[in-house]
Amino acid sequence: MVWSRAVRLTVEALAWFAVAIGLIWLLLALSAGGDVASGDLRRPFPAELRDLAPILAATCLSGGVLTLVLLRNPPAARISAGLTGVMVVAAGFGFRLVPETDQQAAPYYQWVPIAAGALLILLALIGWRPDRERPDSERGVEAALLVMLLWVIACAVGIWAWVLSGDWLGAYEDQESTWDDGGPEAVLVFVALVAVSRQVLRR
Repeated sequence: MVWSRAVRLTVEALAWFAVAIGLIWLLLALSAGGDVASGDLRRPFPAELRDLAPILAATCLSGGVLTLVLLRNPPAARISAGLTGVMVVAAGFGFRLVPETDQQAAPYYQWVPIAAGALLILLALIGWRPDRERPDSERGVEAALLVMLLWVIACAVGIWAWVLSGDWLGAYEDQESTWDDGGPEAVLVFVALVAVSRQVLRR
């Protein structure tokens, strides 16, 4: 029982990490996307980044949320966690396409998500027992609160990036990038605060 609970809590933490990775890729997608108008002084980004960013944002974000919602239903949650782990690994490899990544920080941005995604896949294969500590009637409320909190935090991160630099990567030549000024770390902090808030609501 203790081992099962430890596995479940670790999967929960990794699912929150997947949500953070999804938000980071969402901001990358918003920054690198968009059509280039005439006279638009946008910096060039790799075509692969423009194509991968929306996919990784959608899969990591939705996969993390779905895993959190289904956590007390291990069979479904394990499938969601395994698929999410695969996408987090892909997101880690995808960070090599970000042109603004500092060379010293590049291994951190790449290998931490890869390790986290691999661990999530492993734990999904191991599995855990269902947690019956909470009544079934409260699960719907928790899921609704989770989704609302995630949307609020996503908006907050978007506003933060827009206010600070106007663009996540400094896509325009007259903008500065926030990528090496704590941008990804800020997303992790925001998501961690949401996770803590959810734990407080569950007590």
